[in-house]
Amino acid sequence: AIALAATTASLAGAGDVKLAVVPFGVVAALGLAYLALTRFELFVLTCLFIRSSLDAVGGQGTTITNPSSVISLAFMAAALLWLAARAYRGVRISSTLTLPLMFFAVACFLSVITSQQKGLSAVEFSRILSVVVMAIVLERLAVDPPAVKRIMFAAMGSALIPLLASLGAYAIGAPLMDKRAA
Repeated sequence: AIALAATTASLAGAGDVKLAVVPFGVVAALGLAYLALTRFELFVLTCLFIRSSLDAVGGQGTTITNPSSVISLAFMAAALLWLAARAYRGVRISSTLTLPLMFFAVACFLSVITSQQKGLSAVEFSRILSVVVMAIVLERLAVDPPAVKRIMFAAMGSALIPLLASLGAYAIGAPLMDKRAA
């Protein structure tokens, strides 16, 4: 805790305040990696909860360094490994949702190939693919009513920080935090 505080203070004193959140990001990333390895369902619920908050308060536009894009990529990597491990163990769930989601992902990928702005399109494709993977994983985690209730709490709770941030910005007369929504 002392090292984190000292590093944050030195980065804040360096002039770029945005660098001051880097140590917190590293600690959060380590915590998420631990969750992904030990309690995958909690990792998924945490990602579901924090991703919209990162959209509301973090990043400039649509870039790969946007915090919500980074969390999406990390989630996709962990989720694809989890799905592969389940398939390896022989856990199969017949799903009517998976095939249409796959077709949608392929259609989005084809639009990236034909896009005039491939870099921007690739970043947006990664965000869409993250939602597709999230839907597939949530479908496999929602096996009983308590699991569905946990998923719903995380999904509904994810709206709290963006709503409070927007309400606070409106109350002080500030512009929207996410410039894309303006």
